[in-house]
Amino acid sequence: KVLKQYLQPDKTVIIAGDTLAEAQDLPSSPVYQDLVKAVKEKISAYLKQNQINGEIEVLIIPSIGHFPKGSFKGELLDYYHLLLKELACILGENTYNEIHLDLTHGINFMPVLTYRTIKELLGILSFFHKEIKLCVYNADPFVGVSHTGLVLNLNTVEEATIPPSFPLISLPHNYYRLLTFREKLLPETIKALDADIKVSSPSFLCQTLALLGAVIKGLPLVLFTFFIPPDTFKDKLKKAISYYFEYIDISLHANKINLIRKISFSPLFRLFVIGYFLTNCFQKSNLIQKETREITLEELELLKTKFFSYDKKIERFITTEIYELKKLKDKISSEWKNYNKILGRTQGPIDKRNFLAHAGFERNAVEIKHKDDKIKLRYATKFLETIAKIASEI
Repeated sequence: KVLKQYLQPDKTVIIAGDTLAEAQDLPSSPVYQDLVKAVKEKISAYLKQNQINGEIEVLIIPSIGHFPKGSFKGELLDYYHLLLKELACILGENTYNEIHLDLTHGINFMPVLTYRTIKELLGILSFFHKEIKLCVYNADPFVGVSHTGLVLNLNTVEEATIPPSFPLISLPHNYYRLLTFREKLLPETIKALDADIKVSSPSFLCQTLALLGAVIKGLPLVLFTFFIPPDTFKDKLKKAISYYFEYIDISLHANKINLIRKISFSPLFRLFVIGYFLTNCFQKSNLIQKETREITLEELELLKTKFFSYDKKIERFITTEIYELKKLKDKISSEWKNYNKILGRTQGPIDKRNFLAHAGFERNAVEIKHKDDKIKLRYATKFLETIAKIASEI
């Protein structure tokens, strides 16, 4: 309440674990939404009682633990995965220049995973919006009974402008599932789920990794070529979340809750949330709207200036390649022609080292033409699979 009164924020988000639920607030045969509703009502009553008003969004995130009021079993990182998705949607709605994070409360894993989530998302957001400030707070520890004259401080433990940074990507080889099975399920259930929660195809996963790799390695033409609209990721995430909540068992015994999550989120779920947030930022910044095979030199220059300027080394590489292309203006015809052939050389296979060293403008792979007084580029169709593989190795 004190922090909210002092900051007067545009939006307040309260993050709470579902372990706040109590059996006495649930119907005799509860489903998960009953539990979420009960926790939200408890928080709403607290806010009303303490006269905390304004725009407040309450997120109830899956948590684990064993308490006098019940047992909540599941995967600890589900808290992180679902919070990452929820905050990606919130931060993607509007541009916030300052984020204030109070980590005073929450059971042991919640503060560190919440902090990790915020730092990862703000690192991505900083590619598009400079000077994003993060302030983190924590109150003096207090145990016991309050007494007259007791003063507790709300301490600032971090205050920093977040630089552009991309989360570390770790994904098992040939990993195609957004969810994993924690508990035994009927074989027919596993078969149905297994078919439905996989990525559409290995090629889609490769395209996703190529898109992310293009950001990390500084490959602007790859970024346009393999761009995936955010709604594509969002639809897959929505389906996975729906299944996740469907396979939660809740029972009540001796006025205690026994909750078991039979399914958990996989590392691929995290990858898709990052993909969603990144592509949503590209769209909202009007840099890339959709997958585009034919790109003008002007579009590439804009992407270099507005996005890849975060890394001066990458920016210089791209600047050099664009400069070399501009020098060819009088040699470029109105028909697509291989870059090397325009230079009077023979076209050969793609050289991976050259591809990365030249910011993706590998001369065996790139085709160029002149149209409407603009230089346009694209990758030769026969090399697209190879290019995606090179870019996806992150």
